[in-house]
Amino acid sequence: MILKYIITGMPRSGTQFMAHLFRNAEIPCGHEMFFGFPGMGEYVENAQADSSWLAGGVLEEWKEKGVKILHITRNPIKVINSLFTRNFFEREGINRGTLFMIYPYIFFPEIMNKKAFDKYILFYIKWNEEIEKYADARVKIEDVNEDLTLPFKKLDIPSIGTGIKRPEKANQGSKKQVITNDILKNSQLYPQLVQKAKEYGYNEKDLNA
Repeated sequence: MILKYIITGMPRSGTQFMAHLFRNAEIPCGHEMFFGFPGMGEYVENAQADSSWLAGGVLEEWKEKGVKILHITRNPIKVINSLFTRNFFEREGINRGTLFMIYPYIFFPEIMNKKAFDKYILFYIKWNEEIEKYADARVKIEDVNEDLTLPFKKLDIPSIGTGIKRPEKANQGSKKQVITNDILKNSQLYPQLVQKAKEYGYNEKDLNA
């Protein structure tokens, strides 16, 4: 297997959707296959790509190998809400959830010392900034939802027609919006989050959605 593409971003940002989209475009793409924990990802034969948030901390060596990297973003309020409602940083025991919880601490131990929503905000900022260092292109998952060919255009992948099939299966977002912009405004890190959101093309209306 020769890895040609990596799609990565925050957890709950659409990496599984992207894996299925690439496969629908006849580009074999795993989900947390190269970058994931054994037995937990989606494996495909002759994979040319992997879509995984877990790749975000180890991109440098793959960039040096010539692998193209696509940075996928999602509205930070939606991401933080989805992580919070799944108790991403509040898990106990030894299981898949706690493995995911510990992983960001390896690269950014300062996240561990933050409390409440500061932890989620700092995770969003730090993880995305790390990916920015190595990404060849960036795309909003919201824009991909409107134009399924957009990721392939960003990566200069030819011959992807407009008839690409929309993925039928992917993790669904949180049905209940618990975290709001007004809640996050209480964090000292909120201005940094707003700045990062603006860099990614999200405006004040998006943050209040």
